[in-house]
Amino acid sequence: MNELMTSLSPDDVTIPAFLAGLCVMVLFIAGLTVDCIILSGLKKHREAWADKCAHLRKRPWIWTDAVHLLLVLGTVFAAMVLAAQIMEQCGIILSVHTERLLLLGETLLMQGVAITTVEYLRRRHRQSPAACFASAPLSWKSDIKQGLVFYLAVIPPVVLSAFLAKVVLQYFDLPIESQGILVGFADPTAPFWFRGGLVGLAIILAPLVEEIAFRGIALPLVAKHASPATAVIVVSILFALVHAHLPAMVPLFVVAVGFALAYIHSGSILVPITMHAIFNSVNLLVFYLSYDMTQL
Repeated sequence: MNELMTSLSPDDVTIPAFLAGLCVMVLFIAGLTVDCIILSGLKKHREAWADKCAHLRKRPWIWTDAVHLLLVLGTVFAAMVLAAQIMEQCGIILSVHTERLLLLGETLLMQGVAITTVEYLRRRHRQSPAACFASAPLSWKSDIKQGLVFYLAVIPPVVLSAFLAKVVLQYFDLPIESQGILVGFADPTAPFWFRGGLVGLAIILAPLVEEIAFRGIALPLVAKHASPATAVIVVSILFALVHAHLPAMVPLFVVAVGFALAYIHSGSILVPITMHAIFNSVNLLVFYLSYDMTQL
């Protein structure tokens, strides 16, 4: 969605660009409506918030779990970097097709290892998925509905923060570049299987793995040793930093705060996963529409 925040003259606006802007505007207005409804009932739910935070702290995760997960992922990542360096030293040059296949394979490997490690840790605690990632039995239908509502609620602050971040970057004459996955998705030379793989990673695996890691494990861990507000801020900063994309840093922090608050309020990891999946899907759609206009 931040990708639409680019400098365009009125003459550059085409039908795809107009549709992208219309999509953002509709979501923004719908989000404002949802925010007003939420704020109007805020006082009524204030007492329940303490109970929700208490439930968050009861998750079974401990610091050694986080260290275990980081060590496993760090080892796999280091192995991939070492393999790339060895190939470079040996003068092995990969074709574009092979590089794309390798990129998807490495990403799938990292996410597969993350999910497998978390499942191992869960079984070691002898806890059910609901006990590890929810305050009550998971309800797919209800949680997905809540995810949609909270997604709309987070859109206005995300759009505003993206606009302000763009203004600041332009003021300091800093480059505004698209994220790598968006560049690959928009590459006209990329085959369908590569684009489809990137879409699958963005709207299925990334939301699942990132929400389990950041909101499902990291947030309860920090909340056990700090206030809920501090936990939300710390984990959201980490989430933004991990993506290592300066233009999106502030919007990513804002949307991460929304994911965290929705997780605490709902008590179900399915809610932020749904929000994350919708957020990435709409971002890809808006970027695709706004990118098309540069190709016409």
